[in-house]
Amino acid sequence: AGSITQVPSIVNRETITEMFREAIFDPKGDLRGVQFAVQARRLDGTNCSSTCTTAHVVTCSGTNDVNNGNVQDLLNFVKAGPTEALFNGFANDYISIPTISDDCCDHRICVGGMADTSVTYFTAGNEVEYAFQGEERDDWVELAVVLYQQVDPAERVVKDIVHQRGVSTNGWVNGTFTIREDGDYFLRFFLASYNMASGRSDSSRSNKVGASMKFDFGLPSELIL
Repeated sequence: AGSITQVPSIVNRETITEMFREAIFDPKGDLRGVQFAVQARRLDGTNCSSTCTTAHVVTCSGTNDVNNGNVQDLLNFVKAGPTEALFNGFANDYISIPTISDDCCDHRICVGGMADTSVTYFTAGNEVEYAFQGEERDDWVELAVVLYQQVDPAERVVKDIVHQRGVSTNGWVNGTFTIREDGDYFLRFFLASYNMASGRSDSSRSNKVGASMKFDFGLPSELIL
């Protein structure tokens, strides 16, 4: 299995939030796509099956890991082998969100942190394997695994993404990204929480968020979970 050897020097939560927006939206402003986890149902009990066309990513407040330390990134959790991260906090800016019409798509998303792999040169046809699992804590888990091409030190381009949301991923999710052209690449793992508990319009809605995630990566056949 791989290890996380590079974590961005992020000290500003708004910056992490903006990086998440950059990852999940394409240059035209369209959502790249959300896969609903096995346990993802609307408030009326029906399964999430629609395709979201937008996402409301907001900043968080009072965001802490289980050790009550401020989580600006996942630096305190990274290690060789499967890495685990947890956070809880409060989603801000409810008033800026339009009237909720779809429980699966229209609630707030609060980003807890992120971690990068080291930049590595790959040739076309190579594959990079990833694995992750996520669980809700104070609210739904939302996570993304993103393949970036590092064009130059100041420019990165999203080449592929897996983006999931729900109560739980129901165990490990495995997959691979295929490299389409020679170049320098890295993976970025985002841990966020979807504020499902905010409800539609009742006055008792909560803005508490929190989720946990385990993840790993490597070349095919390297991952033993």
